[in-house]
Amino acid sequence: MPLRYTGPLPKSIWDLLEIALMGFYTKGNDARAFANEVALAASLGWISVVSPDGRKFNGFWTLTNAGLTALNHRAEMENQ
Repeated sequence: MPLRYTGPLPKSIWDLLEIALMGFYTKGNDARAFANEVALAASLGWISVVSPDGRKFNGFWTLTNAGLTALNHRAEMENQ
């Protein structure tokens, strides 16, 4: 189960989620540039390296349904 984080979200987390819509490699430049954001987003269950069917690890970060929901509710989440 993802952790419940109640602190402020860094503005750069939204940039990462936009990138994750298309996916990015775990060892690529985006993963390095957003290392802290990747850690937070993965801890929240917003991105994952597990395939959507849950059968394999693919070494490629993608947005989860929870991440898509967060991105769609960005304005509400920023105003909390």
